[in-house]
Order: sequence, then C-alpha cells, then structure tokens
Amino acid sequence: KTVNLETALDKFVLGDLIGSCIIKSSYANEEVTSRTFTITKDIDITLDTPIYNINPGSSINVSGKAMKKNGLPLTGFIELKLDNINSTEIFSVSNGKFSGVMKIPEYLRSGIHEIILNAYEKDLDELILNEGSTKAEIKVAQVAKKIDIALSSKEIIPGNEITYSVIIYDQAGEQIDLKVPVIFESPSKDTMEKILSTNATQTYFLSQNSSPGTWNIKSNIGDLSVIKTFTLSTLENATLGASLSFAFAV
Repeated sequence: KTVNLETALDKFVLGDLIGSCIIKSSYANEEVTSRTFTITKDIDITLDTPIYNINPGSSINVSGKAMKKNGLPLTGFIELKLDNINSTEIFSVSNGKFSGVMKIPEYLRSGIHEIILNAYEKDLDELILNEGSTKAEIKVAQVAKKIDIALSSKEIIPGNEITYSVIIYDQAGEQIDLKVPVIFESPSKDTMEKILSTNATQTYFLSQNSSPGTWNIKSNIGDLSVIKTFTLSTLENATLGASLSFAFAV
C-alpha cells in the first residue's frame, strides 16, 4: 500500500539545514530512502541594465529580476545599500521583478563604489526563508563645489612678491587638480591673466611702479567664482613705517 505524505519544507521543518539531503522512512523492519536532493536558500539577482557613471546627488533607476534556484520567481523584497553609507533602500519584488529609485548622496566621494543588493522572502512568521545577494559597481564623478584663493598677506610693500594659490574642493571636501584662470586687477582696472594649476603655490611680483591701493585677484571654474583683495602700500607709507620701526627699535 502506498501512503502519500506532504509537508512544507519551511523554517520550522528545515531549521538551518541546507545542502544535499535525503528523506529516510522506516516501518517495522523495513527502511527506504529517497533520491538525493538539494536544499538551497539561494536567490539569483540580475540587473536589467548596468549602472556606472553617476553624478553625486543624482537619482538612479535600479531594476532587475530575482529568481529562486528552483526556477520560480521571487515574491519578497530587495535591499540596496551603498558601501560606507548608513542608509538602505527597500523595494518590493513581485513575480521575480523589482524596480525603484536610489538617491546618491551629495557628499559621496568620487571614484568606484559598490551597491550591495540583497533579495529575500519571508514566511508567515516573518522569518527569512530564502535570500541571495550580488554587487554592482558605480563610478561617482568628481564635481567642483567650492573655489577659494589663499593669500600670503593682505598688505604688500611695492617691490615685493605676493604668494597665493587657488584651491578647488569637490563634493566630499577634497581638493581637485585643475587648470584655472587667475586675473590680477589693479586699482586703475588694468588686468593681467594667467592660466595656472590649482593647489600649487604661485607668486606675483609687484614693482615699485605698480598702482597703490586695493588690488583684486579673481578666479573661476564653471559657475563657481572667487574674488580676494589685498592692499599695495604707497612707497611713502612703506618708508615711513620702516623709519618708525627703526626709531622704535633704537
């Protein structure tokens, strides 16, 4: 006589059992075993399209498929995590398909990052039955967010150099190496322009014939710009200041 027995291979029955298994049955002095079969919790995840070049602060569409090892489509959830970022996006998976939008932080460092995708399904007791994960690489662009000019002094005596450097910061506050224009503008509105590398110390000589007063030094990249000022003293003031210092020292 044949007796058909059915049971759900759920968390209650299997616990943490995975791998190659058999079912053994015995009655009186007889014992039989089933053919070997495999129990796996794995879920295969595939993305519809690769995601690569991304700007910080942008939103990306993530879609794909999640299939269980037995060939059945997953109905459950998928979590998306960005490496080194303490945030998670959760999308639902229906009939093996998922789709959603992931926000890339404004401050994310440029370079290669990983998106970790973790798909799973739960039983009626909210225990995870099957799960699987995969990774996708993205390349985050370096975007200039701030430009500044560092000056060695706010007041210069004619016949001396002023030391300066142009600094550009990206979305993560890191310095960017670029070529930028630098314009010196005298009080009489005469200008001199150079193309210089950022983050490098430069000098500009102010002769004794240079116009005294407030000078501007300007630079820009894209929509970002900066203006710093310094004062070029008159020769009379510079000489008087030196004489007073000498008299005081005596």
